[in-house]
Amino acid sequence: MANKEKLAEVFVSALGIPPEEVEAAEFKATRQWDSVGHVNLMNAIEESFDISLEPDDIMDFKSFKVGLEILGRYDLESR
Repeated sequence: MANKEKLAEVFVSALGIPPEEVEAAEFKATRQWDSVGHVNLMNAIEESFDISLEPDDIMDFKSFKVGLEILGRYDLESR
């Protein structure tokens, strides 16, 4: 499964948003993605992708699109 699809599934599961809203999801603009939702989402991403996000990446993770860019920095293909 491609990282984009896997990340979308994590958003749906962690935030409880419909799949068609995932790509437009933004921190605080999406009702479910508040500060508590952010912690839950980051934990779910780390677990799903078997990575430890850097603190700066956690702070910068403000949208689905930015999240894909951040995940691109991690060597996920070898996992």
